[in-house]
Amino acid sequence: MVFHIGRIVWALVNPLSLAGMLLIASLLFLWRKRPRRGFWCAAASFGTLAFFSSGLAVWLLGMPLESPYLPEKPAEEYPAADAILLLGGSIGRVDSPELAYPDFNSAADRVWHAARLYRAGKAPAVIISGTNDLGSTSLALSHLGVPSSAILVDGKSRNTAENLQYSAELLGGEERFRGRKPRVLLVTSAWHMRRSMLLARREDVDAVPAPCDYLAAPHFISARDDGTWTVVCEALRMNTDNLFNSSILLKEWIGWLQKKLF
Repeated sequence: MVFHIGRIVWALVNPLSLAGMLLIASLLFLWRKRPRRGFWCAAASFGTLAFFSSGLAVWLLGMPLESPYLPEKPAEEYPAADAILLLGGSIGRVDSPELAYPDFNSAADRVWHAARLYRAGKAPAVIISGTNDLGSTSLALSHLGVPSSAILVDGKSRNTAENLQYSAELLGGEERFRGRKPRVLLVTSAWHMRRSMLLARREDVDAVPAPCDYLAAPHFISARDDGTWTVVCEALRMNTDNLFNSSILLKEWIGWLQKKLF
């Protein structure tokens, strides 16, 4: 129930929904002959879209999440662990017999990074979790050189909290992990790592962050290296990519705050 309530709440408070509701409110005020209120609601609607479509929104929301995990380390520099825990949300599903291979999306770096760590000899197993892309993740890992015998599967989790809960149970059920706290290399997007580490501590998992898939850092590091004017231009630039990324980051902050408070 909580899982579905969270999805409904986010559907109402994401930037596009907020802008749409403000615009509808503006039209209602104009219809009721209240032009001043209608004007301010319309201004708030366009202001919401303009802000979340800008590079500034991505920087303000993303850098506090990602900066603790910079600079990014090569796979060879990570410590040895009992397993690599690859959190879900990485690639698209393969649901149709017409599709032979999974469709990689913007967070597919997680799968590549987990495979890099395995091939670097950092852990003997990769745990994949999540119900949405389970089959496609295992297929992609096998194509990247991870044998099926090294893949442990949690097929029940639907969100990050359940990812950590069920993966911890899976680790605790393994014979070689009994009697001590297992160490995992926790692979997820850098912007998602803060909340993931919080949940790992709650599940008593000894997690070493192994982040990838940076949303804000690459753009602003390269802009910073090109000079102050480039940073300003990057912050003021508005496009749909920024709107998409800032929505992801806002949702992450809401999820982190929810887990921090409750």
